[in-house]
Amino acid sequence: MAGVRVEVLGLTHFRQAMDKLGSLNTTALLWEVGEVLHDDVLERFDAGLAPDGTAWEESQRALNDGGKTLVDTAILRDSFHPEVSGDELLYGSPEVYAAIQHFGGKTGQNHNVTLPAREIIGLDIKQLNLIEDTATSFLQELLP
Repeated sequence: MAGVRVEVLGLTHFRQAMDKLGSLNTTALLWEVGEVLHDDVLERFDAGLAPDGTAWEESQRALNDGGKTLVDTAILRDSFHPEVSGDELLYGSPEVYAAIQHFGGKTGQNHNVTLPAREIIGLDIKQLNLIEDTATSFLQELLP
């Protein structure tokens, strides 16, 4: 009986790469992504920018006293951090007032003050590119 035999040589590197991908430590990758996104948030706090690059509306305190919006004491700025749990990356702040600063809305006694939204965290093209670059570098270090 006639037959066909195909022999593929040179797959050693491919097999090694697949073995490494099979044991990929996603926790380490997520921490790297979290740190890169954290650096982005800190830079944008200092510049007063939303993730899409638009400027935050200046706060009344910054207008009156000088300085930067949302960075008077840096408590809010310094409260943001990444956390990795299993295969999830969480990023945020435990500060109760972080949400009103991020989304805007009515606050103060009798809700008589309206704060504009000053988006702090989010993913726009810049952040997506940072994630892609981080993941690519991570995989390039992993694979031969």
